[in-house]
Amino acid sequence: MVDVTVKGDVITAVKLYTDKEAAAADSTWGDAHRTTPSWTAAEGQLGYEATEAAYEDWLADVFVGKTVAEVNAYKASATADGQSVSTEGVNLKGATQSAARVIVAVQDALSKLPA
Repeated sequence: MVDVTVKGDVITAVKLYTDKEAAAADSTWGDAHRTTPSWTAAEGQLGYEATEAAYEDWLADVFVGKTVAEVNAYKASATADGQSVSTEGVNLKGATQSAARVIVAVQDALSKLPA
């Protein structure tokens, strides 16, 4: 779950909700996780703790200061259950699935902003 702030056509902020914040804001959140807590680091994979620690800088680098059109041009996909995902061009190295889910969420939030 994300909130996106846009001024003019430029993204000025992206808030990525924690699991606790998302559950409080959305009764359908249930047991969903923005990053799976049991995910352990392995070769080529960040794992839960490193991914959570990387989000703030990654969000700033990938979204803040970009235009809506730039972000909407990012290529990312996710299945309804969030298991099969891909991303092209912008990625959180070692956390491709997490990155794709966030990109899709930001693009969805942008599509719901008033024109």
